[in-house]
Amino acid sequence: MESINQNNTTDSTSTLDYVFPQTPFESIGFALSGGGFRAATYGLGVLSLLNEIKWVEDQQETTLLQKVQFVSSASGGTITLSVYVAALHQNIPFKDYYNHLNQAITGEVLVKKAISILQDDVIWKQTEKSRNIINAFSIAYHENLFTIIPETARTLGGIMSSNPDVHIKEFCFNSTDFYTGISFRFQGADDWSGNSGGMFGNSNIGIEWKNKNESISSLKLIRLADVLAASSCFPMGFEPIMYPKDFTYSDGPSSQNLKDAIALDTISWDDKATLEENLKSPRAEKEKAFSETKTFGLMDGGIWDNQGLYSLLLANERGNEQNVEPEKYHRFDLMMVSDVTSFFMSPYNVPEIKTNKKWMEKSLTDYWQKIKGIYNSVSNWIARALWIGILVVILFALPLILEGITAASIILSIVGILLLILTIILNRKYKKFLNTNHVIRDSLNQPTLQDLIRLHMKEESFARRTLISVTNYLQGVQTGILLQIINARLQSSAIMIGEVFLKHIRRLIYDQLFSNPRFVYRRLNNVIYKLTFTNNKNRRLPAFEPREDENQDAYLKRKNAFIKEVTEGCLLSNLMQQTAELAYGTGTTMWFENEQEQATENNRKALIATGQFTTCYNLLAYALSIRHSKHFNSLDAKYQMRTDGIIQQLKKLMIEFEKDPYYLYNLL
Repeated sequence: MESINQNNTTDSTSTLDYVFPQTPFESIGFALSGGGFRAATYGLGVLSLLNEIKWVEDQQETTLLQKVQFVSSASGGTITLSVYVAALHQNIPFKDYYNHLNQAITGEVLVKKAISILQDDVIWKQTEKSRNIINAFSIAYHENLFTIIPETARTLGGIMSSNPDVHIKEFCFNSTDFYTGISFRFQGADDWSGNSGGMFGNSNIGIEWKNKNESISSLKLIRLADVLAASSCFPMGFEPIMYPKDFTYSDGPSSQNLKDAIALDTISWDDKATLEENLKSPRAEKEKAFSETKTFGLMDGGIWDNQGLYSLLLANERGNEQNVEPEKYHRFDLMMVSDVTSFFMSPYNVPEIKTNKKWMEKSLTDYWQKIKGIYNSVSNWIARALWIGILVVILFALPLILEGITAASIILSIVGILLLILTIILNRKYKKFLNTNHVIRDSLNQPTLQDLIRLHMKEESFARRTLISVTNYLQGVQTGILLQIINARLQSSAIMIGEVFLKHIRRLIYDQLFSNPRFVYRRLNNVIYKLTFTNNKNRRLPAFEPREDENQDAYLKRKNAFIKEVTEGCLLSNLMQQTAELAYGTGTTMWFENEQEQATENNRKALIATGQFTTCYNLLAYALSIRHSKHFNSLDAKYQMRTDGIIQQLKKLMIEFEKDPYYLYNLL
């Protein structure tokens, strides 16, 4: 029940601001963040805990996991959820799915497979896909992660069948399109008719409804591995995956099939306007030409929404068939966000200036003069080489002139002539190179760096004047100091992109759920760092609110009873925190190093275990907030009993986790 700013803000919330869930735990929307294998394993731990909570209703056993009706994910979270949804549609038992995925993401197997695919010439001769790293991973996903699923069912169509036993009614695997820069959603239900199950793509790229049947048939053939690749294609590590070419495969849809299946709308170009009007916009014509290619890049869903949270919020608004007032309508009783990222930021530290090596003591001017010196030496040597060659021929020919024809004199003369020919060829090649690459020649002929700038920026401008002024200073600065200046900019840029930028987006989207009173009692922030030592200062008890017309003594008595039960039930041992800290500190990669797998402190196991006991802790706190709320007595007896039963199971599990954080991991 944490808000984004970690403050307890719900005590003062008015009942008019929210609608209390009348059917607790009946309908759950679940979002799993990106974060490579860290997110995949943490998410696997979360699902396994949800599957452990069981009860019997109407003479049928059900699990808390089976109450999850919608899933949304990005990047590494899509590994866990795409394989799970596919396994559901094949009626594969949860334990088989769990063991398969746990094994599939062990060690360095996946990355080694991807590298071997990248090196295999035969594979790339049989596909339209571009030969690059992201497509190599996509093929590896198909052959390693989805092997538990029949070959023909490893597609979007394979998870869109009308199977009444499948509890997940809708899925959403998020990517980011590099046309408009917003989320591109591979989402659906049992069909896409009328955007059932949410919009496929986004507001600018979607299904071509003019040829509805053909479009849907082609899109359903898209492989889940390619969807996963688009969702986990993080910048710097991968290049964009290109639609449609990189979504083709042997016996699958062609590029043309996939082009015909989508419609790509323009933003500036207006089909209703005249050509003359459209051409007034420098962007419009280029945009129109681009849109007609129906080719666009996709990258990691975490760029736009790493938690898959915004898609979850949109899904919560769908299905309002009874036209309930929008602010009071909720599709889900609980929206649960499992996230392996955090608001903690690595602070910027000024890089150290190093001039402890001789080459670091030199300046730009020193190196420029050295480069010019080498150039002048080479030019002089080439110019003299011809005369040296002639002199060598004369010297080598002297025995022939003085001693007459002998075998030795002939050989020396031939060698001399060959050397002369070689110097002539070298001289011509060098001159041809300089004439062809006159930019290099002209640049190297400039006496100073300022002259070099004037050569390449011929027109007087602010940029030229500024660059010359800066160069006047930098040309005398030691190389070690220059490297520090460059390093400072690189580090601050990396922090801006990877820390400030992404965390700001996270905060903005988080606030829509966790700072909005409308979602009180319907939200659960299941973050990986919740139980770490790092988060000790920020951990808060769930919020508590008074009943109407309740005096202060009665309110405090109820609140103290609530705090007592939460404190006694939500147990936290030193071993649990050590495990959570190990999990939280694991890097964002698509592998676990073999050294990690063999270590006593195994990161993969710690991540799964942390997902299990952290979810248990957070769910127990949430369930207790439901039971101790002022609305609990108004619930149907069925849901009161369900909530009590869930609380008792979670308390028992917490006792086991306190003894051994790996209790459930070892049990499975």
